[in-house]
Amino acid sequence: MQNSGKHSRFKLLYITMITFSLIVIFAGNVLASSITNGGFETGDLSGWDTFIPAGGSIIATNNPLSVEQFSMSPIEGNYFALIRSNSIANYYTALSQPFYASAGSKICGWAFFKTKDSYLGIYNDASLVVTKTGSAADNILFQESVSSVGDNGITPWKYWEYYFPASGTYTIEAKVANIGDRYNNSYIGIDDVKLITPAPVLSVPADITAEATGITTPVTLGEATADGILPLTITNDAPAEFPLGTTVVTWTAVDAYGNSASASQVVTIFDNTAPEITAAVEDGAEFTLNEPATFTWSASDGQSGLAAADCAYQSGAALDTSTVGEKTINITAVDNAGNTTVKAIKYYVRYSFIGLFSPVNPDARIYQSGSSIPVKFRLEDANGSCIKTATAAISYAPVDPSLYLIAQTTCNSRTIDPARFTGAKGPKAEVQLMVAETSEFFRFDEAKMQYIYNFSTAGFAAGEYDIKITLDDGTENIIRIILR
Repeated sequence: MQNSGKHSRFKLLYITMITFSLIVIFAGNVLASSITNGGFETGDLSGWDTFIPAGGSIIATNNPLSVEQFSMSPIEGNYFALIRSNSIANYYTALSQPFYASAGSKICGWAFFKTKDSYLGIYNDASLVVTKTGSAADNILFQESVSSVGDNGITPWKYWEYYFPASGTYTIEAKVANIGDRYNNSYIGIDDVKLITPAPVLSVPADITAEATGITTPVTLGEATADGILPLTITNDAPAEFPLGTTVVTWTAVDAYGNSASASQVVTIFDNTAPEITAAVEDGAEFTLNEPATFTWSASDGQSGLAAADCAYQSGAALDTSTVGEKTINITAVDNAGNTTVKAIKYYVRYSFIGLFSPVNPDARIYQSGSSIPVKFRLEDANGSCIKTATAAISYAPVDPSLYLIAQTTCNSRTIDPARFTGAKGPKAEVQLMVAETSEFFRFDEAKMQYIYNFSTAGFAAGEYDIKITLDDGTENIIRIILR
């Protein structure tokens, strides 16, 4: 700790777990430094010491014309001090005040000189404003005499100032004297005397950019330093935690004499990470018609926090499996920084395919060319209930599975060159075909509670064929048969 009033440099480590930061560095035996009643606005000489020899006077006035034979108005406010020389030759009438000044402080004010010194041709009355250390004058701030203004002369108000190179206790003194005679009076006026100490020099930490860790984010601001007069106080207006975006933190340093300095530090909190969405149903999941299922989901954001989340399903609600086909659930989540995540979950609802029934089965797939093959199967839901309203289409192809022909839709026969149909492999073939059914769709047999299609192979050459059953739930079932 340095002595009272000395310049000091210190550091402040500020962590924003405290809403308002305050630190004070104290110095012992601090002498408060200022000029008391420097403008004499009390209407008297409060705070000042006087030395008034016989014949001299010192008053606080707003215009000396009422008591002296000249006019002068205050430089500021309503009053100034008027010091009149005494009637004893070579004695100064003086007004003074001690004060403490720190290095770099400035004392300043205004003064004027009025003289009448025509006695016996001696023209040497003088006025001074000085600073003193102890009884010795150190610096002359204002000096006028008869030689500079002439007999019966008067100066205007003149500004004076002085910067103290070192800290210490000083005295400001204004005085006027008859020099060499004791008859005619001279005057000095002083007003608006001020001691101005230098403001602290404040350095704040560098600006900070940080990723959000929540709706608000704690941030360590770092170190602030200040040079100034002890005791020094440093504060800032930082919040306990910082919101998204830019916050300007204002640091302020105040010294022992109330001088202050401010500087800003910018804290920017960003969030470039989109929210996360999780769901119990995976994309591409399959369910059986009317299967009981629930849909749970959640959204979270580990940076700025979740602002909104939207989905047609409340988490834990029953999943729609009442109809077959592809279905999509869209979930949207937005965080407080505006980052958005959209998750589309597709799921499929299928029939339970029961079959195939005799005579089509995996163990007996060889049939006589020209015969009609009954293709039969049953569809159920998750409860085992028979589904009667499904749409099932049938098509066929030679063994090349990429080539399927829709089964004929009429019972009429067509004659096609058999040589173009080669059996196991080859291009799409047109054959003489007699179809037992009149549609490419299966019909539902209410009596046996099954779907049936009598598939005619009339005109088919011997070989392997795939029969494909396409259901309206989006699934396909392929039966491979051998004709001989």
